[in-house]
Amino acid sequence: MKPIKKTIAALALAAMLLPTMLVTPVQAEVSSEPGPVENYIGCAKACINSTPSWSWKRTVCATDCYISFIAELL
Repeated sequence: MKPIKKTIAALALAAMLLPTMLVTPVQAEVSSEPGPVENYIGCAKACINSTPSWSWKRTVCATDCYISFIAELL
């Protein structure tokens, strides 16, 4: 049952991220400060490392990261 949950979770995450990745403008220059994607990846890694798997805490943390990501894009 766990492989099915992980597959469904991965597909749901991909479905949520794909539209925002398509809208994200491509930067021509490499800047020294991290962009929205790097900030989102760092936040997601922090959620994974600090919360137990399949918990409400991780869900809330991941949702907070996603909302911050969308706010940085706008």
